[in-house]
Amino acid sequence: LKFRPNTGDHDYNVRLKKAKAFLEDGDRVKITCQFRGRELAYTDQGTKLMERLLSDVQGLGTGEAPKMMGRNMAMIINPTKSKKEVARAKQQQGGGGSKRQMDQDVEAQEEGEDEQVDAESTPEVVTEQQSDAPVVVAAAPAESA
Repeated sequence: LKFRPNTGDHDYNVRLKKAKAFLEDGDRVKITCQFRGRELAYTDQGTKLMERLLSDVQGLGTGEAPKMMGRNMAMIINPTKSKKEVARAKQQQGGGGSKRQMDQDVEAQEEGEDEQVDAESTPEVVTEQQSDAPVVVAAAPAESA
């Protein structure tokens, strides 16, 4: 997620919400603060911004100290829960799992429904003796020579 030293409150909150979503899913978040021109003299504002963000996501992740790399200040926040733990928690709640697993579950349900429908709507076999209707057979068109 990219910030600037003078990022507004609304923009900050939008990016904070995204960072929380990434951390809840077990993903790492890289925060960068880009400085341009005279802003390079005010790197303390970038440090304050990073510390504020780190304190706002305190329960979800832990971060390192921000580092300057040229005109950018960067920090990586690691989630407290791994992806495996998050996936396991979602499965236990019944709403998660991999897309592949969900597709297999849906196919199994559809196959079960198909078997029920086949059993209910199986037509009875009609023999010639039971049918009173005449049988009409279409003739093939004659070839013209």
